[in-house]
Amino acid sequence: MVLQRSCPLFTAIPAEMQNRIYEFSLESDDSTYTAHPKRISTSLLQTCQQIYAEVSLLPPAINEHAFWCYRPPPHVKTASSHAEYFKH
Repeated sequence: MVLQRSCPLFTAIPAEMQNRIYEFSLESDDSTYTAHPKRISTSLLQTCQQIYAEVSLLPPAINEHAFWCYRPPPHVKTASSHAEYFKH
């Protein structure tokens, strides 16, 4: 992987601020939560290899997960186990 020395995100912004930017952009959207699943925009991970390498594991780490053992809500098509979810 080639380091991006010309990008201000990696050169001018402190690591703590970079991490906050990553967290804000990869958090699920709670603003319209009803009975529908929350959405996580992962388009930031597609911008460059360095960002992907640094934060690709962040979305499952910072977002809440819900699993249904017996009867899932109507919007859930397949109710997989937590072990299956995290294996993928």
